[in-house]
Amino acid sequence: QSRRVRQGAVVLALSLPFIVSGALSLGAAPPAGGSEDRAWNFGDAKGVSTPETGSQIRDRIDRARGEIAEAGVGEDAANESVQSVAMDLSEARGQLEAILDASPAVRIKGHIFAAAQAIPTGDSDSVIEQIGSAQEELASAPAWPSVEKTREHVEAARQQLADGDAEAAFASLQAADGQVVLGSRDRNAAETYYLVSLALAALVHQDTTVALQALEAAQQSAEAYVTAVTPAQAAQRAS
Repeated sequence: QSRRVRQGAVVLALSLPFIVSGALSLGAAPPAGGSEDRAWNFGDAKGVSTPETGSQIRDRIDRARGEIAEAGVGEDAANESVQSVAMDLSEARGQLEAILDASPAVRIKGHIFAAAQAIPTGDSDSVIEQIGSAQEELASAPAWPSVEKTREHVEAARQQLADGDAEAAFASLQAADGQVVLGSRDRNAAETYYLVSLALAALVHQDTTVALQALEAAQQSAEAYVTAVTPAQAAQRAS
């Protein structure tokens, strides 16, 4: 189950260019008024999304940038010093996975995406399993209008699949995805996750230039995450 959630987080992170440009992960247009006050910022596990964790991630990225720059750029820089950076970045990526796994909105979005992704393959068992997981998560979510609409769309997809109408089911899952509004914490964490993963892949291919570019952007995203999570953490402590 946890591995599938992380796969959903990967899918979410890889879809970040679409999220940032204003379209959601399945290509659906964002709902009107999709601002931070509509974000699904409920149910996050306490002690996971914290300024301290964000600062650790940011510092790991900053340290990796410094070590890569010190070792030089290009294939000649693919030495033991640069390769050791991957360990630090892997730790940062693990922390980001934990943050994304702790977010109900990310988990729900991941299940919806995975269900829709499995429809064209004809893997009906996977589709039903992912829809069931999404419904389990939605059952404990607050009765917000967007949550209720998501429940309706997911249930419609389940019934449409039972009726053999895969195309309608896919459209319903698109509509469900469009109702899940990620908050700035989730967006920044997912973007950082994507960029750290990109940097790690670049290091595997000994491309320190791309790694440095990805890490520069990742550090900015991590800083934005720290900024976003700090007021939320203060509110939790006050409650």
